[in-house]
Amino acid sequence: MQASDKRRIQLPEWKRKLDAVKIRKEDMNKLIMNFLVTEVLVPAPHRALAAFASACGLNLTLSQAVGTLGSLGCAQPMPAVALLCSALRL
Repeated sequence: MQASDKRRIQLPEWKRKLDAVKIRKEDMNKLIMNFLVTEVLVPAPHRALAAFASACGLNLTLSQAVGTLGSLGCAQPMPAVALLCSALRL
């Protein structure tokens, strides 16, 4: 299909079609939750750990950073503390 074969929709027709679209509240809630999880909640621990590590002068290896984030994500702070202490050599 070439670009010239595509049908162009004029603005009034587009507005009429857009007004006819009905979005269920459940679908909108799911879309918003997916956005929050992927764009807000997942990157937040990474940013917090990076800020903490740079403030403390930590040079975490990739495995230490992933292990710390995994422990914190599972609500298990003690393994995360152990990993950070090993990085600090405490």
